[in-house]
Amino acid sequence: MSLGACLPGLEAEGKITADQAAQARALYEDAMAMHVRTGSRESAEALASAAALEGLERAVTRKEFLAGRAIKVRTRIEQDLRGYRANEKGSKGGGDGGPIDPKAATALIDHDPRARFSNVEGRRKAILGQAHRRLDAALTKHSANLLGKVRKKAQLEDLTRELFGADSGNASARAIATAWRQTAEELRQRFNRAGGDIGFRADWGLPQTHDWKAIRKAGFDAWKASILPKLDLARMIDSATGQPMSAAKLEALLPEIYDNLRSNGWLRRTPGAAGQGALANRRADARFFVFKDAESWMEYAADFGGKNPFDAMMGHIEMMAREIAALEILGPNPDATLRWLTDTLEQSAALDRSPDSKAIGAARGAGKKIDALWSEYTGANLEPRNERLALAFSSWRAFKTSTSLGSAYLSAFSDFGFQSSRRAFNGLGQASVLPQYLKLMKPGSKADQQLAIRRGLIAREASGRTAAQSRYLMEELTGTVPRLLAEGVLRLSLLSRHTQAMRWVYGMETLATYTEAAGKHFGQLHPKLRETLQRYGIEAADWDKLRAAPMDRDGGVDWIAPHNLRAEDREIGDRFMEMIHEETGIAVPEADLATRATFNSKLERGTVLGEVGRSALLFKSFGVSVLMRQGQEIAAMSAPTAARYAGGLIIGTTLLGALSIQTSSVVSPSPATGMIVDTATDSMRSEGSASSTSLVSRSKGSWLSRSGRLAMTAS
Repeated sequence: MSLGACLPGLEAEGKITADQAAQARALYEDAMAMHVRTGSRESAEALASAAALEGLERAVTRKEFLAGRAIKVRTRIEQDLRGYRANEKGSKGGGDGGPIDPKAATALIDHDPRARFSNVEGRRKAILGQAHRRLDAALTKHSANLLGKVRKKAQLEDLTRELFGADSGNASARAIATAWRQTAEELRQRFNRAGGDIGFRADWGLPQTHDWKAIRKAGFDAWKASILPKLDLARMIDSATGQPMSAAKLEALLPEIYDNLRSNGWLRRTPGAAGQGALANRRADARFFVFKDAESWMEYAADFGGKNPFDAMMGHIEMMAREIAALEILGPNPDATLRWLTDTLEQSAALDRSPDSKAIGAARGAGKKIDALWSEYTGANLEPRNERLALAFSSWRAFKTSTSLGSAYLSAFSDFGFQSSRRAFNGLGQASVLPQYLKLMKPGSKADQQLAIRRGLIAREASGRTAAQSRYLMEELTGTVPRLLAEGVLRLSLLSRHTQAMRWVYGMETLATYTEAAGKHFGQLHPKLRETLQRYGIEAADWDKLRAAPMDRDGGVDWIAPHNLRAEDREIGDRFMEMIHEETGIAVPEADLATRATFNSKLERGTVLGEVGRSALLFKSFGVSVLMRQGQEIAAMSAPTAARYAGGLIIGTTLLGALSIQTSSVVSPSPATGMIVDTATDSMRSEGSASSTSLVSRSKGSWLSRSGRLAMTAS
């Protein structure tokens, strides 16, 4: 008897659930439709029954795996919540039986200096930096030019051909293709280890991107006529049966796929639902379409993809890093974990025995903040209420940026004060700041830039075209012409390059300092180096594993290499890189996730109030973000340390801010030519200042010349 005939009886006897029966029936019918065309009905029933049982067993096994992982993650989160601030004197973090500190929950999503555990945003940065590590050549060759276009388009086409199995004859394109395959495969495996389910495909070249607006405008018939001849059905896999996709099955699926694409995914989403199913079960859809060759992929991308090969690669890396981080920190279904987290906070607060307890109000406030942070992280805050209104105001702000920030680079001197302060706080040398900054800023410093990328430092300006705008304006600029104009001005003014150079300078000094210290036991480290590690949960045993991992020989010298840790110790390497990226974000001020969430949740995109507010704060959001970020850091310090840190930061950045104003007045002495804007930018920076030591603080050496070992160039 076939499985199709047995299912009603199995369900009636309670041997399988109704959901399992429905799933098995769908698997059976799909397999039956495929096999009945190539053989007798009896053989088709046998093959379909076997395929359905195999699929059902696979689904049950996976469900058990995800359930087990969710339990493991929640157990770890409970320990983190109870251990928050446990090392602080007089702490009431929940470890003493009191209510859980609500800040412990938000610390799971964004950086909190009191939390010694990893957070989603920090993990995302660590994963992103490691993904960029192999793609140093692509990032320096194909980043956008002043016009916002990718460089060396012809080589990108050769790269696409290599990725689809053709021999382009271009050795450089072939090398980048190999690096991309390795990077994409590492991300796929890490996604699956965290609970994802993306199958391996040796012929996978590039992710498919779809412009829902272009698809909607074209209509189903035009879209189908365009994509269908470009697909290779023999290599497309029917996920239900595990067999090659049949033409009939694809024809039946295309209308639903089209409706989902043209609705920007809303076909499969429920309005008002807190979650949209396990994140671990997504991503496989992106590999559904298989194009015949590179030309087919590029033609579809030009018509309906909306992205060139370089942007598709960078977008894939960013999305994978974002989702892997969420899976690793929050489990297979982050939405469900966050609902459980807010319930846990409220339960803990409700059980507080204190007669004048304020725990319930704090827990509810934390729940709202968690929602805002998660909306910002997932991009839900970017969805405008009224798209036309948001586009009009955003285009105006882009135009205003392009006409007002031409000399904003001169206002960036205070970054040296921030970096000097953070270096002193973390026990890093000071003398390397200016020489290494100049080295990275000079034309033709490609080898130096590639070395920084290979060490796991994020190439933000190369991979993301709105990085500088996001930093200074907290704005994702839209409107093609105004956006490209604003981006071009920020590049031409050197502001974008300045931001990236300052980040790399700090990150490389941190790596160099800990590389030099690798011969020392934990207790022998400089106290500030040891304290920095401990703030990120890295203790003596972790340090021993980190320094024992094989070093990388790069640029003629050895470098500490967290990515070389054994598989079971991989999280230690992640925490070390999280430390570097988080500290870099403080040393080179940027709007962190919490600051962006505050702005974007209050000033909703596409509303009159929200857009007017964004426009009014166009050149002030950076100062507010600095105050919030530095204030949080200072609040976590002891009173003497906080006084030294804040005092030095204010003095240092005020002096450098004065220098910026004087320099701006020389370049643009007339208010009509930009002095008002520059002065506003400078006052904005000084207002948010906080530093610790002067730029001429005593140094123990630099990562360029210390002991003659650490050189930045590969020559």
